Amino acid sequence: MKDFKKMLELRSIIKKKKPVFLRQDFQIKKLKKKWIRAKGIHSKIRQSMAGHISMPNPGFGSPKIVRGLNHNGLREVLVHNVNDLLNVKEGCCAVIGKTVGMKKRLDIAKKAVELKINISNVENPNEFVKNAEDSIKKKKENTKKGKPDKKIAEKKTEEKKQTKEEEKELKKKVLEMKAK
Repeated sequence: MKDFKKMLELRSIIKKKKPVFLRQDFQIKKLKKKWIRAKGIHSKIRQSMAGHISMPNPGFGSPKIVRGLNHNGLREVLVHNVNDLLNVKEGCCAVIGKTVGMKKRLDIAKKAVELKINISNVENPNEFVKNAEDSIKKKKENTKKGKPDKKIAEKKTEEKKQTKEEEKELKKKVLEMKAK
């Protein structure tokens, strides 16, 4: 276990020292800032000359024992529904997919608390469940309040018609007064 923790610490040190690998001529606006291997015959980057961008090498990699693990040393399993939680085994933690909506996210969080599974992208699952339920209740109340009755809507349209007719009558009277 100590060796495992040491490896996690070593990985964090290596990652701090690791440079950002950018392609050759990354400063040109139309070229994306992602790594593409330099292929030119006279390329200084391909030849690994001093003072130029460094290329990815095995030495920049993390130790094999901790490769693919998160900062707590757990393997992450992507979860999109409650059934996917059953695939999460010991030594793993769940990550709720970003396309999952609030209702399913709530169900997943409840089930994870029940099964005692860590969710890495939810800090406190119990608190999250409470907050999510409250927000859903508020949303339901707002939708009920927001629906206008048909009778009220009809009255408003009738009132608008009456006011328009009154305005027309007033205009006619004013025009008649001016004509006289």
